[in-house]
Amino acid sequence: MRESLSLPLLAVGVSLVAVGLLWLLIVAFRCGFIRRALLPLLVVFVGVGVAVAIPVYNRMYPAPVQTTAQVFGDSITITGAKKDQLGVVMGHTEWKTIQAANTTAQPLDLTDEDVAGLERMSELEFIDLSGNPVTDATLERLVKLPKLTKLYAARTKISGETVKKLVLENPDCKLTEIDFRGLTPPVAGKALRDWQAKDTKARKFNN
Repeated sequence: MRESLSLPLLAVGVSLVAVGLLWLLIVAFRCGFIRRALLPLLVVFVGVGVAVAIPVYNRMYPAPVQTTAQVFGDSITITGAKKDQLGVVMGHTEWKTIQAANTTAQPLDLTDEDVAGLERMSELEFIDLSGNPVTDATLERLVKLPKLTKLYAARTKISGETVKKLVLENPDCKLTEIDFRGLTPPVAGKALRDWQAKDTKARKFNN
């Protein structure tokens, strides 16, 4: 429901509740008759119904998410529902930075199929896929990119064991900054520290 309509309705509902309660108190204490309290009670119930109807309606019929793609030179940030803007991303191979984290404000839910085109992005240096349900298949594609050095994939469906194999113990992997928090099974802390110790000046992991 539009905010311009929901706010006035909420105000009307609250006002009816306040008027009904005040009316009820006056009738109850001055008149002392139950029957005379029925109409004020009805006003209260109507007010509560109007006020409650707004959040219930918004929950049952949420407003559609507006999808946008913000482009800054060779960087792009995707926000909104998935697939609507994927053509903008996957249709170009010159991106150096892609922000596509799945959050409440940025609902994406990208899968392996949705991001399959990433393997063609030979210029990509950084990508954030955190919170999306991508799996080991996506990681296998990403570690092959020649210029990718920064990968955030926290809270994804990538396995910690696969991270250890393809990133931490892979001498051909070019990643120097990673975020694999919240995986199942998790990435072992010792494995991350051992990986960083091989090049403490360049390598960094978020924990």
